[in-house]
Amino acid sequence: MLEATKKHRILIVEDDELVAIFIQLKLELFGYQTVGQTSRGEEAIELAAQLRPDLILMDIQLAGEMDGITAAEEIRSQLTLPVVFLTGNKSEADFKRATQANAFGYIVKPFSDQELRAVIEMALYKYQAEQRLQISDLALKAISQGVVITTPDQKIVSVNQAFTDQTGYSSSDIVGLTCRILQGPATSPASKQAIRDALSSGASYFGEILNYRKDESMFWNELSITPAFDEQGQLTHFIGITRDITERKSTLEALQQSELDLLEA
Repeated sequence: MLEATKKHRILIVEDDELVAIFIQLKLELFGYQTVGQTSRGEEAIELAAQLRPDLILMDIQLAGEMDGITAAEEIRSQLTLPVVFLTGNKSEADFKRATQANAFGYIVKPFSDQELRAVIEMALYKYQAEQRLQISDLALKAISQGVVITTPDQKIVSVNQAFTDQTGYSSSDIVGLTCRILQGPATSPASKQAIRDALSSGASYFGEILNYRKDESMFWNELSITPAFDEQGQLTHFIGITRDITERKSTLEALQQSELDLLEA
């Protein structure tokens, strides 16, 4: 859903003055704020930089030498703003260019109030969702511990850089596989079974397991797995947090051996 507390600001780029006025009236009726209006692509680029609107309604055919798609591409190279294209024809070439320009929506004139409102709402929703994903991705990358996210059937959909540093497996290496790729001959069968039991019941898991890196070297992994559910209570993902504790285990074993040596002396 869109953020209800914010009145979204929209820039109109339309070469037909009557159509632009009509759109502005409709936007105000829908509860949006029109922050600017122009009929030229060059000016649209300047206004976008100055006003930083939440969305741009961009006619493909504009006054001047620059068309709407070219203007949108230039804006996109400088700013992250959603653009919805308006057009008076159903040109396949224009549609293809608009798609390549990362259009958040495309609407053919004449359009109804419902069509205009639906396209704008969908574009804003899509943009907000993309921004949340980017923020989540940045957060994952910033976490010092390994993070691996899987589907309910344990297929990996995402890993962060710390996971790659720990295991040697990049996202392209491992997405679509399961974490069983980290297990090997010395991995405890009891540990593997405990993880399977937790996942099959949608429960959490915490424990230590001997895993294998991509280069087949072994490391001790302190693993925490948490199930994630949607609003309906359906399992959507498992989130695993991994930490290389090999050095800690080695230090502990050395201390224990020293104690044994002292007792036997």
